Amino acid sequence: MLQELDQLEAFESAALEAAVAEREALVAAAAAAAGASPESPAAAGPHPRPPPPAAQQLLCPVCMGAFLLQRAGVVVCPRGCLQLNLAAESLSLGDLRARLEQVYEEHRATGCGGSLVFRMEDLFGSRSLTSSCAAGCPHYRVVA
Repeated sequence: MLQELDQLEAFESAALEAAVAEREALVAAAAAAAGASPESPAAAGPHPRPPPPAAQQLLCPVCMGAFLLQRAGVVVCPRGCLQLNLAAESLSLGDLRARLEQVYEEHRATGCGGSLVFRMEDLFGSRSLTSSCAAGCPHYRVVA
């Protein structure tokens, strides 16, 4: 479990660094197209908005390749593999993070060394995020 969390943290850190580098490249390209230097305030626009801190970001548990976004109570993965209407349960991205941490902790407490796999499933007429163990232990949880 600790190894999974270390891997997740390392991947989130690398993904954040890549996102920052991509943003900087986009700002530089926009500045070059506008004829301004990337360091000038005009290059960033009238009100530059920094990316959210890493503590507010959550890596998609399904694809592990993008950070989740929340708009009007709906959490989505930019890659399209996850969409949850958290407003129906009055939940936020922080609540989803807490539930994922709880699922990892419950699985670790069983003593199983397998990795968790997350997927979207149709349950009871709605899409739900579920977790199961790749090693075949009986762990199965509905996360949200």
